[in-house]
Amino acid sequence: MNNYDLKQEIKKLGMTQKAFAEYIGVGEQTVGQWVRGVVPTPKWTRILIRLLEQEKRLKEAKSTLLEAIELLPSEDGT
Repeated sequence: MNNYDLKQEIKKLGMTQKAFAEYIGVGEQTVGQWVRGVVPTPKWTRILIRLLEQEKRLKEAKSTLLEAIELLPSEDGT
């Protein structure tokens, strides 16, 4: 039984299946076969998705930190 929901994982990345396929350098049909379970999703794809999710979280954290820094008073007290 395959509990891995590739379609949902791609959606969480903010990508379409087509964009994901282009990004990783495979055909859209290949991604569609993985999503439908016709062909098992390769392990490297799952690892790549985890890395992309981590990258997305880090970018969001960086943005939040930069916004917080903007709220800090400057060194001259203003």
